[in-house]
Amino acid sequence: MDDTALAFMFYVADHRDALAQVQALSEAEAVEAGEPLSSLRDTYIVQTLASAAHQRGVSLEALVRELIAKPNEPDENPSVASLEKYNRMRDFAASPEPSGSSRAAKRSKRTEAQALQFCVQKHDATRLHYDFRLELNGTLKSWAIPKGPCFDPKVKRLSVHVEDHPLEYASFEGTIPKGHYGAGEVIVWDRGIWIPQGDPDEAYRKGRLKFELQGEKLSCFWNLVRTNIEGKQEQWFLIKHQDESARPVAEFDIVAEQTNSVLSDRTVIPRKRGKSKPSAPAESAAKAEPLRTANAVPADLPDKLAPQLATLVESSPQGSEWRFEIKFDG
Repeated sequence: MDDTALAFMFYVADHRDALAQVQALSEAEAVEAGEPLSSLRDTYIVQTLASAAHQRGVSLEALVRELIAKPNEPDENPSVASLEKYNRMRDFAASPEPSGSSRAAKRSKRTEAQALQFCVQKHDATRLHYDFRLELNGTLKSWAIPKGPCFDPKVKRLSVHVEDHPLEYASFEGTIPKGHYGAGEVIVWDRGIWIPQGDPDEAYRKGRLKFELQGEKLSCFWNLVRTNIEGKQEQWFLIKHQDESARPVAEFDIVAEQTNSVLSDRTVIPRKRGKSKPSAPAESAAKAEPLRTANAVPADLPDKLAPQLATLVESSPQGSEWRFEIKFDG
C-alpha cells in the first residue's frame, strides 16, 4: 500500500460512499477499461483524491500529505519524549530504520476526529514474529505477536508490549544489520486504518482496547487486552471479535495463507535456527548391523579385482532378459 492508497483509507473514514464505489467495481468494468481490476481500482482512488484536492484548491500531493500527516519539516512535539527508548536502542548511522527524533509527528493531541493508521510488520529477528502497531498520540503503540493475528475468536494471541515507534515506521521495510537490536528482515505484512470504539486514550490506560481494522488483510472488530501475566514487559492478548469475518483457525490461518508484503509483494523466508545434529560417531557406525543382500552367498574376497570391460562381438545377444545399447567410437 503506497501513500496514495493509505491516504484514501483515511479519506473514506469520512466518505464511506467512495469506498463502496471502489469495492463495487467489477471484472466486467475492468475488461471494458482494458486494464486489470486492481489497476482500475488504483485509477479510481487517484481520481477520487484528485477531485477532492481540486475542491479544496490544493494539489493531490498536498492532500495526500495532509491526510496521512506526512511532515514537511521538523516540528517539536510531545510525542518525541515517548520515542526516547526507541532512539536509545538503535544506531541510525548503521541501521536503515527511521529515526523518531528528527521528525516529530504532527498528529498528537487531536482537536477533531481523524483517521488513525495501523500496520503489522513481519519481522524475522531472534524469532519470526509479527509487530502490531496502532497510531495513538503521535506515535505507534507496538506489540510483538509471536504467532501473528488470527481470525478465530477462540484463539488468544500473546502480544508483548514493546517500545513506541515513530509514525514513519509504518512503511519501513528492509534489513536491520546483524549485531543491532532486532537484526533481521522486516516487511509490511498489512497496513490501513483503525477505528477505536470509544475513547482510545482511556481504553489504552485501562488495558482494554476494542477497535475496527480496515486493512488489506485484517478487517472488522478486534480486542487487545492487557493481562496480569508477569514478565519483563506487559503481556497482552489480541483476540478477534465474534463478527461476520471471524473464522476457525483450522479453516483459515491468515499468516500461513497470506505471507507477502502489501507494499512490495516481498516475503520473509525464516532463517534456519538451532544447532545441526552432530554426525554419528565412527564407533557407533562400526557397531551398526551390516547390510545384507537377498540370496547373497558368503565368500572370500578374490586376490585380484578387474573392471568389467566391453568385448567386441559380431552381433548383440538375443533374448528378452538382455538390455543393451550400441557404442559408437570415433
